[in-house]
Amino acid sequence: MKSARVILFALCLPWLASLSRAAEPVLPLRTNDVIAFIGGANMVALAQSGHLETLLTLRHPHHKLRFRSLAWEGDTVFAQPRDVNYPDLVTQLKQVGATVAFVQFGQMESLAGEAGLTNFVEAYEALLAKLWSVTQRVVLLTPHPVLSKTLDRPWDNNARHQDLIRYSREIHLLAKRSGAQSTMGFEALTTVAGQASKGFAEDGNLLGAEGIEFYSEFTVMHLLDGRLDVKIESDAYRGLRSAIAEKSRLWFDYARPSNWAFLAGDRTEQAFSRDYRDRNIRAFAQEMQQFLPLIADAEKRIDELAANAAAEKDTTR
Repeated sequence: MKSARVILFALCLPWLASLSRAAEPVLPLRTNDVIAFIGGANMVALAQSGHLETLLTLRHPHHKLRFRSLAWEGDTVFAQPRDVNYPDLVTQLKQVGATVAFVQFGQMESLAGEAGLTNFVEAYEALLAKLWSVTQRVVLLTPHPVLSKTLDRPWDNNARHQDLIRYSREIHLLAKRSGAQSTMGFEALTTVAGQASKGFAEDGNLLGAEGIEFYSEFTVMHLLDGRLDVKIESDAYRGLRSAIAEKSRLWFDYARPSNWAFLAGDRTEQAFSRDYRDRNIRAFAQEMQQFLPLIADAEKRIDELAANAAAEKDTTR
């Protein structure tokens, strides 16, 4: 894995150099920012991995950043279906106090080919309009190349790859028109993916463990002045990522309970949802609130680890 990262930096050096000449990062993050992850299965995987969050936290160790995954498998720009009474995306953004949104769509939508491009852009514009009712700071992440365990370089003269290029370019243009930011690095990411192992993507469209790390690092380097500036192999990184993974697990269990119907859906009158001694008491709902102090404690731990990592880095300079 380490050698693959060396390849990544070497291949992207000219591109990274052009970014690092900028006086300010593409996306300055602020103290107490709440960053929402929005998208389908790939964004779910990126959030659960913790790698992207760890990198951003280590680059801003004193900002006390908060991350909330609102991503859901199967979500597209066209629809984000949820269970009965589950809050819609705008309501969720307001509930978590989102100040920044990282949005990734286009991977699965691009299967419609060039014929579906116009509908995709129109639907994305409509979705962005909803997001902007909550925050103007939006980052559009482009799709990734299709690279599977059984195919080496499937994009050479490949119609699927050309469609991904088209969709990525339209996402970039949409970001420019709307004032959003875009990680427009699809071609450079393609070069990197070609040097990665066949673990880059599980089935071509879903990022694998190696692909998640490459994609996360690529995103951070684009948004934050072309530098990664994090020692991936360090104990500080491993400890922080472990703490973030635990926080993310707690958030997932709180935000996406498997028995939503009993909590707030269409089965709230069932016995399981209420106190057995007093049917007027929503015992299940009260129990779910116990996640909140656990999440808060986990985030205090993350803040401590990030600050310690920054202090350790300062002493070794």
